[in-house]
Amino acid sequence: MIGGFRLSSLMNFGFGRSRGVPAHPSTMSPVQTHGEIAYRGRPYLVGRAFAGSPVALRPRADGVFDVYYCAYRVARIDLTISADRE
Repeated sequence: MIGGFRLSSLMNFGFGRSRGVPAHPSTMSPVQTHGEIAYRGRPYLVGRAFAGSPVALRPRADGVFDVYYCAYRVARIDLTISADRE
C-alpha cells in the first residue's frame, strides 16, 4: 500500500508500470468529494473532477508542491503563502 492506496489501483491511474513510477519523490493523497485534498492539516482545492481519485504531490521548491493526476500537473500548492492572504 502507498499512501492508503493499493498498488494495483494506482496503476490504473498511471502511477504504476503502465506509465512508469513517478520520477520524483511523491506523496499520495485522495481527492475528497468537494475537490479538496488535505496536506499538513490544511485543505487545498484541486478540482471536483478528481473527487475519489488519488493525486501525487511532488516537491518543486521550498514550500511549493505540484499536484499531479497521472502525468498531468493539475494544481500547485504554495505553503509559503500565509492563510491570511489566501
